[in-house]
Amino acid sequence: MQSLQGNNPIYQNPLVAWLVIVMLIGLSLLGASYLLYQKEHAKTTIAAQKLAHSHALLTNTILDNLHRIILAATQEYLDDPGPHNQEQLTQLLKHRQATNPHIMDLLILDGQGEIAVWTGSGSPPVARDHAYVQHHLNQTDSLSYISPPQLSRVHQDAWFFSLSRAIHNEQGELQAVGVAIISISAMEQNFGSLLDTENLSITLLHQNGQMLLRIPSHDQQTGVDLGAFANIPLPLPLLAPLTQDYSVGLDGKPRIAYFLPLEDHPLILATSASLEPALLTWRNNNSTLASLWLLFALFTLWIARKLARSVRNERATQALYQNLYAHVSDAIFLIEVQKHAPRFRFIGSNPAHARSTGIPNQKLQGKTPEQLLDSDTARQVNDNYARCVREKQSISYEEELALPSGQRTWMTTLNPVSNTYGQVSLIIGISRDITEQSAFTQRLKSITHNLPGFVYQLQMNPNGQMHYPYASENVVKLFDVSAEQVMADADTLLSMIHPDDYDRVMEESMQTVAQGGDWHGEFRMIHPAGHTLWVEAHDTPQTLADGSILWTGYVIDITEKKRIEEALSLSEAKFRMFVENANDVIYTLDPTGQLTYISPNWTEILGHPVEEAIGENIATYLHPDDRLHCQAFLRNVMEIGNKQGSIEYRIHHKNGEWRWHASSGAALRDQQGEIIAYLGIARDITERKIAEVHITHLAHYDALTDLPNRTLFFEMVQRALGTAKRQNGQLALMFIDLDRFKPVNDQHGHAIGDLLLQQVAERMSHTLRDADIVARIGGDEFVVLLHRIEHAEDALIAAEKIRHQLCQTFHINQLQLAISCSIGVALYPEHGQELTELSRHADIAMYQAKEAGRNNTQLFHPQMLKDA
Repeated sequence: MQSLQGNNPIYQNPLVAWLVIVMLIGLSLLGASYLLYQKEHAKTTIAAQKLAHSHALLTNTILDNLHRIILAATQEYLDDPGPHNQEQLTQLLKHRQATNPHIMDLLILDGQGEIAVWTGSGSPPVARDHAYVQHHLNQTDSLSYISPPQLSRVHQDAWFFSLSRAIHNEQGELQAVGVAIISISAMEQNFGSLLDTENLSITLLHQNGQMLLRIPSHDQQTGVDLGAFANIPLPLPLLAPLTQDYSVGLDGKPRIAYFLPLEDHPLILATSASLEPALLTWRNNNSTLASLWLLFALFTLWIARKLARSVRNERATQALYQNLYAHVSDAIFLIEVQKHAPRFRFIGSNPAHARSTGIPNQKLQGKTPEQLLDSDTARQVNDNYARCVREKQSISYEEELALPSGQRTWMTTLNPVSNTYGQVSLIIGISRDITEQSAFTQRLKSITHNLPGFVYQLQMNPNGQMHYPYASENVVKLFDVSAEQVMADADTLLSMIHPDDYDRVMEESMQTVAQGGDWHGEFRMIHPAGHTLWVEAHDTPQTLADGSILWTGYVIDITEKKRIEEALSLSEAKFRMFVENANDVIYTLDPTGQLTYISPNWTEILGHPVEEAIGENIATYLHPDDRLHCQAFLRNVMEIGNKQGSIEYRIHHKNGEWRWHASSGAALRDQQGEIIAYLGIARDITERKIAEVHITHLAHYDALTDLPNRTLFFEMVQRALGTAKRQNGQLALMFIDLDRFKPVNDQHGHAIGDLLLQQVAERMSHTLRDADIVARIGGDEFVVLLHRIEHAEDALIAAEKIRHQLCQTFHINQLQLAISCSIGVALYPEHGQELTELSRHADIAMYQAKEAGRNNTQLFHPQMLKDA
């Protein structure tokens, strides 16, 4: 049998078709795998970039605040350098030091570099040899300076970096220098409290390459040269953001690093994200795709082999039937048909039936379906048995049954046996468990359903009669006829072939049979609705053992392709007119990114003359932050040749502004199939981008005060609670309600009330620390989150500062308005472990403050629950 199969080309052809289809699907899955990897890689890169930008904003805020402090103090020192003023300045700076965790020391130097005012105790140390002193003594034109990391001489084993501000007189002579000594460990704590995942890291570097801090730490020490220590070369000074992939990061795993130079300070914020989660997701998706591909390959191989097999030999003797009955894998069972109902009773079954159903033969014999099965299942099988008796012919059906062996899907055939009176007295049933096959068939149908066009098998018998053994369900999408109609009557589909093309199609198909090989043709078909379709067919003929010819192939609709080809062939001038009058910019690039063609509306949309832009590289007009992304997009198209979807970027307008464009396109090939250019279509989406930013802001911030709204605030609280739980920290949540606000609205109107709410928000924001959060959750209700408190007194002091600020008179449109506030405070973890509990307790404390006469602060106590 094996030799016959090996020498028979009829058997080999289906395998060739199977191999081609499996390889095509495999290549498609490889492409899908690559796209999945690119998607996961992009998500990881964006995570690193978002982290860098958010911490860059935090770092700039901290440094700008310190810069204001030392500049103001230095100016005040120069106004009155006397001892009395120095003492006042010392107290002021000590207060600033106590309220700002990032300050290690504050000091003011005179024009000779000697310390005049500082926040330390005892005699001032000698600072003249420090970098922040030497810098301003040697470079008289420098106003501000940030030093590399240094080890403190005053604070043991403490690392710092300094921010200094020099003031010169009109002759350029140094008058004084204000210096903020910034604690690197405080910066680490601040950064670490905001980093809520182990997959991300943050590193702060000086532009000279020295590391200030890294979170999490991997045995790197402050002050080391990161390039020499970790073999991470950087083009210093770094002037533009830089993204790098590292196959082995500091933790030994693949990572993506993003280096962001701070615009106003000689510092670099480097963030990295682990590629391990992305790679794990990618590998899992690959495993799923590979499993589906393997199942599909095995199933279709089975179909190909079945097409070449002959019908099984008939059983020779009754002994063979008995042997098959005992050993066949299909479940066989016998049912006695009793009169007067009819009523059905099981006579017996083979071993396979007992194994498959979980019902032993001895338990089955003599029982009715009602005695063995639940009522619904018994009714279902009785209906099928009654149908077999009524029709007096074999019937086959697929059914799902809940049996002792479990819920399974069966393909059952019932064969009636009649007595001498022509009455059905016995039913022979054969069932096969097709649970896995049914599930796989559904997946196969899903695959063919998503293929373009439809798959078919057309068979011509030796007598010339044709029929379709198989037609996929997609035939209804093309020709509005069902697969069942096509398989029942081949003329349903064949009669749709255009009369002018019918003879040619049949002749070419028969020539392919005679000559061997595959057939490919294009022809017209008349849709039942009356319009004409162009289709393209590919199939492989096979001569069966009985002389029948079987074509296996697929058909796709190429009507649109033909329409485009016809339109293109009509006139090149019409195409050029379309391009030159399009609303979008149409352009071509050579493989290096040089513009080789631009539609005339380029000038209308971006202001640059077309003749000036031709020959320029597209990167000339791109925003610096978007160039690498766009160049990678172009490189992928030019190297791979596949469409890459749409890309969004900023492009320079001649008037100086940046416009947002969305562009898509494809590679252009020469006659040899080599990629020679890129054709793109770009649309201006600036207004959409502005709207997206505005909508995003409106969704998370209060429209009146621009404070976080309820949704954003409680998301931030939830994250802060997670961080506090991991670090065993403490938080405070305040609920604040304004007193006597309603009379302001009633007496002066809502416009004055809105202005008052804006000033309330501004005062509270200025009263709190940079790391704390204030939000408006509705009406005159505000909430505050205090990070990193040590004691309940810290929260009460902050609350009293807010209450004191809001008691001060408000000046609005020549009106003097007086209000106050009632504040409720709840602490984590003392007053609640979860957000809901903590919020409820802060709210109860706020109402206790109202009942206590208003204009006061109440710290939650469990007794309040009983009072409430």
